[in-house]
Amino acid sequence: MNKRIVQSGALAMLLLIVILTASQRPSTAPLPLVTENPAAARLVTSPYEWTAVPLLPNVNWYIWYQLESGFTPSPTLFGPYVLLPMNDDLLIGLGSARPAESDGALVGVTDSVSLHSLGAIPEQGIHEMRREGPFVHIGGTDPCCADDWTAGNHYLATAVGPIYKHRDAVRGLVNVVHTFGLWVEEATGNLYAAVSAQEYQVVWHGQVWRSQDQGQTWQLLSNIGTDRAYDIVGFKDKLYVLYTNLNRGERNTLAVSQNGGYQWKDLVVEDFQRLHLIVFGELLVGVSYDRTAVYTIDAAEAITRYNLPPGAKIGVSYKDIPSYTNYNILTTDGRYLYTVLETASAKKYSVARTTDLETWEILYTTDRPILTLAYWPAKNWLVWGDNGRFTTLWKLPLPPSLPTGLWQPTNNPRKKILGGVRETAVSGQSTTESSPP
Repeated sequence: MNKRIVQSGALAMLLLIVILTASQRPSTAPLPLVTENPAAARLVTSPYEWTAVPLLPNVNWYIWYQLESGFTPSPTLFGPYVLLPMNDDLLIGLGSARPAESDGALVGVTDSVSLHSLGAIPEQGIHEMRREGPFVHIGGTDPCCADDWTAGNHYLATAVGPIYKHRDAVRGLVNVVHTFGLWVEEATGNLYAAVSAQEYQVVWHGQVWRSQDQGQTWQLLSNIGTDRAYDIVGFKDKLYVLYTNLNRGERNTLAVSQNGGYQWKDLVVEDFQRLHLIVFGELLVGVSYDRTAVYTIDAAEAITRYNLPPGAKIGVSYKDIPSYTNYNILTTDGRYLYTVLETASAKKYSVARTTDLETWEILYTTDRPILTLAYWPAKNWLVWGDNGRFTTLWKLPLPPSLPTGLWQPTNNPRKKILGGVRETAVSGQSTTESSPP
């Protein structure tokens, strides 16, 4: 997944010079400390009976992907890496393997009854789609096949298709290898991209770009870090980005911009995981690098750490790439924050929700790794997908009525109770009556 081109001689000196000057951020004051929430986190058993069933049970996704895309998927890593609800339709981003790993990606669309393909795209996987009204923006994970790294690809589509590819080595995403994060500014329609770019075939940058014409042409706003920019999101009239430096591996730094992405200030000394940030109530939420905690950032940039229950991690672990987990495993319906919790000791994966980031309610548990999780408002369903030759998409209908005592998330580290949930008698763990699929 980590592609590097190393040259010697004069280019080595150029690399040193650019690394020292790559990050275009103003000098900053000492970084603020993180406040740790004092309450002990807990897992609880839901009082509801949850039933997850296959979405389109008659579809063999592995074979359908091969027939529609012409690519050969990995028998262990193939699957849906991003799901995007658009009213009555669900867009399904299928990748031959993990992002930036193996040639092939396809976008499918379902209304929960029928299925059709929007088309294959020449990328090594897929992991980022963002909605703009009736349109969907698809980030180019890693150009493949006939496309090289002189420019990154950007795709625009609707739920009925087709997919249009924008690629321009002069006015486009010049020298961009990976588009990791996209964000659409609703008031202006400005489209922002967090990317990894390569210059002179040796120098790596995280970069932030902006498009004002739906991805046809792009303007480079800033370099940030000496490796990759993994995500970008707008929150409370500021932009936030996750980025990495070559000397720190995949440990992400959180930075903030108050001038539209031209300059950046590191916000916190804590390390973040690469998975996408999400706005939850009045907070911006991210995940710690070791996946054992969530961080919240409020409008005043105050940061609080909420530890997960003992033995639980967010997302799926991969033995071959310990630093990696999937990008799209935080979602919200406006009331709850939903995620995937991994219990390493039992090799189980649970769909869980919380209102207060302290009490995590287990809805469903499976022994199959979950690649992506999304809330489908038009159906009031949670939807997710697992991996491999027997990939399945799942739906979990949510109850129409709300339990009482819901908490509006703020950054006040105090004890909060999730109404209507009972705690299990097993210390620090949870049980579920659902059978693994």
